[in-house]
Amino acid sequence: MQAGAHVRFADWTPDAPAAGFSFCLAPRGTSTWMGPFLPQGLPFPGTGAAYADVPPGDYEVQVVVATPSSDCTTGVIPASYGLPMFADGTYATIATIGNMMPTGGDASMKVAAFLDDVSGTAAGLKLRAINASSRVGYAEVGTGSQAAGNFSVLFPDVAFGSAAATVDGGTTDSNGYALLAPLSGAELSAYPIVGDSSQSVTASQVSLGAGIAATLVVVGAEDNGGLPAQIIICNDVAAAGGAASPCTSYSQ
Repeated sequence: MQAGAHVRFADWTPDAPAAGFSFCLAPRGTSTWMGPFLPQGLPFPGTGAAYADVPPGDYEVQVVVATPSSDCTTGVIPASYGLPMFADGTYATIATIGNMMPTGGDASMKVAAFLDDVSGTAAGLKLRAINASSRVGYAEVGTGSQAAGNFSVLFPDVAFGSAAATVDGGTTDSNGYALLAPLSGAELSAYPIVGDSSQSVTASQVSLGAGIAATLVVVGAEDNGGLPAQIIICNDVAAAGGAASPCTSYSQ
C-alpha cells in the first residue's frame, strides 16, 4: 500500500453546473488550500476521479465551480469540517450530495466522506451501498427486481448521505462493505422505503467477482420531474491502482 493518504472526489449533485465541481483541501483550522483538484471539472454523475495523494492529516474541504481560472477562495457551500481523519495509508472518497437548489422534498447540497476498502478477498465479493439520492431518505438495495417478483433485500435501510451499516443477516464492516457471494449477470435494484416507483432503479447484467471491493451508489431521483434515479458501481480495488476509478452507470 502506498504511503500517505489518498483521496478521490465525486459529484453526486444532480443540479451541479454543467462544468461540474473542483475540490480543495486544507488542514483543519487553516486556509492553506491544496488544489483545486480536478480543475477540468467533474460533471454529474462524476465518479471517475483518480485518487490524489495528500499528506496524512485532518482536513476540511471547499467545493468550487470548475472554470479555467477556478481557485479555492470561494466555495459554493460553506467549507465542510466533518471529514474523517486521513491516516497514513487511508483511501477515501469525498462527494457532493443533495441539490444546490432543492425543490419539494429534495435534500440540500452538502459534502459526504467515506473511507474506502481497496483490497479484496478471495473469500468473495466486498460490496458497499451508498444512498446519495436527493429525494430518498432511506433506500433498500438488493438483487432482482420488484417488477420480476424476485427482489431480495441485501442492504435494508441505507440512509441518505450514508453507507449501509447493516446487510441482510448481519452488519457491514467499518467502511460499509459486506462480504457477499460473487455476482454474474445479476440485477441489482434500489427502492425508496417511503416513496413511489419513479424513485427506484435497477442495474442489469452486473458481474462482480471474488477479490473485488466495489461501491454501489444510488443518485438522482429528484423531485418535480428532475433527473431519474441511477445506480453507479465502482471497482475500488482497481481504482487504487489506476489513473481513474473504473465506474459504470446504470439508469432505467
